[in-house]
Amino acid sequence: MGRSRVWRVLRGVRVALAVIAFAATTLAFGYAADLMGLLGQWWMGAPLPEETRFLAGIAKGNLGPTLMAAAARTSWAALVAAAAILALTALLGRAYCAIVCPLGILQDLVGALAFWRKNAPRPRLFALRKGLGVAVWGVALVGGWTVGLRFLDPFTVYGAIAAGGWLPLLLIVALTVWRRRVFCNSLCPVGALLACESAMAPLGLRFTDACVKCGKCVQVCPVGCLDPKTATLDNGRCVRCLDCAAVCPVGAITYGRNKGFRLPGRREALRAGALVAGGVALGGAARVAKPLYPAYGPRAAIAKEGIYPPGAGSRQRFLTKCTDCRLCVTQCVGKVLQPAGTFGAVHLDFDAGMCEFYCNRCVEVCPTGALLPLDLAAKQRTRLGIAAIDLGICVAGVEGYECGACAEHCPTGALRMKEDAEGIRVPTLDARLCIGCGSCEHPCPTRPIKAVRVWPVDVQTLAADPADVFRPTAPTPTVSDDWLI
Repeated sequence: MGRSRVWRVLRGVRVALAVIAFAATTLAFGYAADLMGLLGQWWMGAPLPEETRFLAGIAKGNLGPTLMAAAARTSWAALVAAAAILALTALLGRAYCAIVCPLGILQDLVGALAFWRKNAPRPRLFALRKGLGVAVWGVALVGGWTVGLRFLDPFTVYGAIAAGGWLPLLLIVALTVWRRRVFCNSLCPVGALLACESAMAPLGLRFTDACVKCGKCVQVCPVGCLDPKTATLDNGRCVRCLDCAAVCPVGAITYGRNKGFRLPGRREALRAGALVAGGVALGGAARVAKPLYPAYGPRAAIAKEGIYPPGAGSRQRFLTKCTDCRLCVTQCVGKVLQPAGTFGAVHLDFDAGMCEFYCNRCVEVCPTGALLPLDLAAKQRTRLGIAAIDLGICVAGVEGYECGACAEHCPTGALRMKEDAEGIRVPTLDARLCIGCGSCEHPCPTRPIKAVRVWPVDVQTLAADPADVFRPTAPTPTVSDDWLI
């Protein structure tokens, strides 16, 4: 079997693996439940099924979310996954970009469907990747602020596309039409990290003396890393799509010693050290400025977008940890989670639904560590907000007959119907039990303003245990403030 034929077989294996990973990631963004529902399997309100759990695990294996999860809550599983990706990159180069990364595979699909003339990418923007990558990762890992990853992390960008975002899709298509995978080597912070490692790896792709300089490899390369005239191949930019080796008619591209591998000189070491020091300094500045970021406006202004999923911890923490990848939004059983605005965070909208009491799917699927781990029992006591009743517009208070929709749906017993001084049964709230799940606000029939509204809290705490509150001989319980962040 000739060398080119071997490369064609390997490229076929790479494409097959990429299709499987792309399909699994796409299904993880909510479509798995829809697909299984069409097949007759319905799990509304049930624990996260093993099929969806497996798909969510694949989605969480992307490098950007994995590094953030490791930094956000010291997840050992995330650390192992990130270390495995980096170790494989040292051996195989940027194969991650061609097999695992959903945004990279999407760009390949757009390129494969293109009928326009394929322009060879030029390295005019490749100098951006180092400075931009250092800035994004410095702010994210040292400063603990994901503002750069929100707009540039490939998993987050693909999540916005998978959730129905047209603007990021149009931008990615436009970039792909312009210069193929220019996003991967000019803007992507994950690509910048892997490029630095791959360029310094001892092994990589290279030209042999058999090259006849026909230029076929240049025409198919999506990143412009080849120059057959000088027999050079930039392994830092190469995404290991293997198209060049598969199309070469004489098998002049092989895998072996990386010609670019060498110990850095003094000037290169100083330059790299200055970049890293700049990233650390920028991250330190971000850590100082981070507490000033959340805009604490009037209560009415933040009520609708200030209630965050269970496990967020605090308003300030979640606003700086959430990248708006929308995996939790598409997986939400109650359809109450809504995507962030430009600088906001994923939040609960009780006009759309309510937080299901027997579900903690958002906590299980969060890939970045923005939502801290909570078992179902803890989630059922986590206070997301606090309800307030306006009897001035309540049906029972105004019209004098019992409605009871809020009390009927309250899962903790915080809302109950009791007689007032005039003998009319009206809703009353025991704030000790309220968890702000929206089960009262969502079904409230008053319009346009609800008689029962959930207001945000700055820090999520644990509400009182209903078993203690309703035990006749128990002392008056207090709300626990020991679960913060």
